[in-house]
Parts: sequence; structure tokens; C-alpha cells
Amino acid sequence: MGVELEIGSVDTSDAVRVHEIYVMFRRANDHGFLGMPPFPPAIRGGRVEAAHWNNRIVGAVLWSQRKRDGAARLNTIAVQAMFRRRGAARALIERMCDLARVAGATEVLTSVIEANVPMRTLISRHGFAHLEMKQSTHQRIAIYRRELA
Repeated sequence: MGVELEIGSVDTSDAVRVHEIYVMFRRANDHGFLGMPPFPPAIRGGRVEAAHWNNRIVGAVLWSQRKRDGAARLNTIAVQAMFRRRGAARALIERMCDLARVAGATEVLTSVIEANVPMRTLISRHGFAHLEMKQSTHQRIAIYRRELA
């Protein structure tokens, strides 16, 4: 498909962009790719990096950084179906990790529903090590960590 994507930060006070991202996460969730989608306030409370193509958002990663120890957290990531397997998720993860490193984080943590094999495979391929499995109320959750150099 030869698509060039631009990766950049999203102003989370921009209600139109926040809604666009929320709809994308929601659609990804409806197709079984993610756990619970973030609500717009969660998007506004975190940091968002987005993949843009033709002036529209085609992928995004929502992340945050803990104040107590500075660890970064990859909260959720989604890429529209027609842009998957083209490097968008990899670019979003790398951008997020670079920004977290600059912000002083020494590691990135994330959790993935055990049944979400595509996401578990994606993050494993991009430097995240599986730490443990935890049981939530309804499902098992895999915990991953990536150390930042």
C-alpha cells in the first residue's frame, strides 16, 4: 500500500481529536482487539501519540507516567484495520517509548487480556518481556515490561 504516516502528539484539549480517537478505540474494541476502550476523560488525562494519514488519525497510543516512580504505562493502542501490518503500531510504540525515556522513565509497563493474542504478539516483538499473569474478575491479564535504555 506504500502509505507514509506521520506520527505526532495530540492536543488532548482538542475535543474533536479526542472524540475521533475515542471512536477509533471503540471500533477496535467492537472487533475484539482491545480490552475496555478508554473514555474521553481518560484520553484527556493521559498522553496521546497518533499516526496521521491524509490529515486523519488512523492509529493512536494512550499512555501515562506514574508520579511515584516515573514508570511509563502503555494504556491502550489501536490502529484502523486498513493500516494494520504496515508499521503504524510499531512506530507508535517506539515514539511513546522515546518520549517516556526523555521524560525520565526507565521502564514501560502494560497489561493485555490473555485472549488478545495479536496484541501480546505485537508487544513481545517490540521489546516487552512477559512478567506474570494475574486474574481479574472476569479474565486473565498478562503483565509486560520493557526496559528503556
